[in-house]
Amino acid sequence: MKVNKFLLSFALVLCLIGTSLSFAGCGKSYTYAELRESYISMVETYPDFFDDENFVDITYNTQNLNNAINNGNKSYNFTKLSNDLSNTEAVYEPVLRASLMMASTFLIPSNDIGTSIPADKLNEAYQSLEELKTCFHNLNEYKTSLLEFFTMQSFDQADSVIQIHLKNYCEELYNTIQVSCDFSELFEQIYANYIFNDESIVRPGALVTGSVRFEYLTKITEFARIYQQFQLSLIHNQILEGPQDASKPIELNETSICSQLLLQYEEIKNCKMEGTINESISNQEQNIINAYNNLNKYNDIYYSNYRNALNAVSKYDMETLTLQSSDVQLTTEQQACIDKINEFLNTDCNNILNYMNTIQEYVLIYNGVI
Repeated sequence: MKVNKFLLSFALVLCLIGTSLSFAGCGKSYTYAELRESYISMVETYPDFFDDENFVDITYNTQNLNNAINNGNKSYNFTKLSNDLSNTEAVYEPVLRASLMMASTFLIPSNDIGTSIPADKLNEAYQSLEELKTCFHNLNEYKTSLLEFFTMQSFDQADSVIQIHLKNYCEELYNTIQVSCDFSELFEQIYANYIFNDESIVRPGALVTGSVRFEYLTKITEFARIYQQFQLSLIHNQILEGPQDASKPIELNETSICSQLLLQYEEIKNCKMEGTINESISNQEQNIINAYNNLNKYNDIYYSNYRNALNAVSKYDMETLTLQSSDVQLTTEQQACIDKINEFLNTDCNNILNYMNTIQEYVLIYNGVI
């Protein structure tokens, strides 16, 4: 009897060990369909953060807050919540919108495909999406707290309590953008490597169906990360230190690179970008093809300099690299790093914007818009 009890106890221990090992080494594997369903559930759960087309569009159902965002004093930083792509004050929402454009365009309407996608890639994307859903949950909570102050008849935007709630909301908004960029980069890699077919040419000399749209959305995804890393991070830190002196608001001289690229894409996202199987290549379509090929030729330079800029910012954060004054001088290495970053932002990113703008113009001509 004692032996039996011992054997039973031993067997239970082995079962527990086996179970723990199975959980540690063999987590659940997710399918592409489950990734899609999870993304859809996020969009449906937070309707105040997405529009009817499933793209990011944050609504604030309080007129007082909308007035502060669209017509307020820049020094109090509520204007930085603007979603107007042509407004230099719009710094948060456009980059969040940009980061999720590809997923909202390709993931939601897709069927149950992607059976050849490696399990580790899908699992990584799924876990990143779960983290993003948590961010949206927290963001919604901070947004609700902020809105409570603006339901009152009178309020002072500079009030310290209101400013704390604004900063909390902006901090979570920035965190959401970071995680959103992480998820979108993972999804872009999955879509590019395992779903989008960039080899089959159905018409000699023509572009692969969907290649122009895919290139636009790829660049929008990349520019979201670029802006977040190199520019928004600095603006965000200033906002957290605010409100600014009334005579010295955060002055932004031009719209963000995200906003500029989104403005281009918004005009053509519903346009035809290539001919059908039975169509011969017209001169107007050939112009799109030539512009697309010119962009692809420049991509090698762009990605090489992007890597250089990323290496530079991995050594020193942007705040360190921009902290130059009469008392604080950059070292030779730091100056070289900021030079690489500035060259990338001012030359390569602008060149990409120009290439994309050329494609956009030819698409509009092809569709008879201009």
